[in-house]
Order: sequence, then structure tokens, then C-alpha cells
Amino acid sequence: MRLSLIAMLVLLSGALAHAELWPWGCVVYASHGQPEPCHHLAPYEKDLRSTFGYERMEVIGTAWAYGPATEQTWISPTRDFFLKVDPDGQAAAKNAVQIELFQREKSLVKAKAKLNGKTPVFIKGPEYKQGQLIVILHLKDTASSPTYFR
Repeated sequence: MRLSLIAMLVLLSGALAHAELWPWGCVVYASHGQPEPCHHLAPYEKDLRSTFGYERMEVIGTAWAYGPATEQTWISPTRDFFLKVDPDGQAAAKNAVQIELFQREKSLVKAKAKLNGKTPVFIKGPEYKQGQLIVILHLKDTASSPTYFR
């Protein structure tokens, strides 16, 4: 009896650990200056630097979406900037989405993208102070997310 209970718990924990991909977003302030390490940006720093040419990257905010990318969802990494992620019709099965970047109520950018768990989407935002705002959108396994997704 005890062995079957342990086996059932192991099976249940395996089922619970199976996670789906949810959009994660990050607003970055990029500028020229002395680079500072940031654990949120470690996987993206090299690509951000080569794509946008800035040395210094500072995270302004990060957030998980309010739902998986299989349905319309919102990501609110800061009070002023947020993203609407909408599955793109029948192509949604292949993680094709329509993305809209907002600054408060104003739509700044509309784009179509194909999201996957391997490569992020970088969105060039408006100029800000002496640099640029950049938005990172990435599908991530909810197993790596905060505990409220488990």
C-alpha cells in the first residue's frame, strides 16, 4: 500500500511538473555607458548588444503574461509599457502571434511574430533619456516561473 501511494505521488508530481509555455516580457533601458551585470538579461545580453549597439542594459520591469500564448493575453512589465499578445488565427497552432506594444493607452508598434521557447523577440521601443527602450518577449516554460503558475 505504501509503495503504491509513493508511486502515485511520483506520477502526480510528474504531471504537475509538465508545464506549458507562457509569454514573459521585459522592458530594458539601453544606453551607452559602463555595463552592469543583470541576471534577467544574461541569456540576452550578447544579442541585445549586437542588435542595438548599446553597452549598458538596465531592466525597468519584467512580468509574466496573464495567460498562455494560445489565447489573447497581456504582459505588464511596467506601469507605462505593456504588450498585448494575440494568437494569429489558424497559424496560432505554430505559435504565430500578433504583438502590440502600448505606452499607456497609445499603441506604439504592431507586429506579427512566431514565438518559440528558444528565441526571444526584441522590440525597439521609443528613445528614452539618453538611450532606447527595448522590449523582450519570450515564451518560457512555466516550470521556471514564479510559484503561482505551478
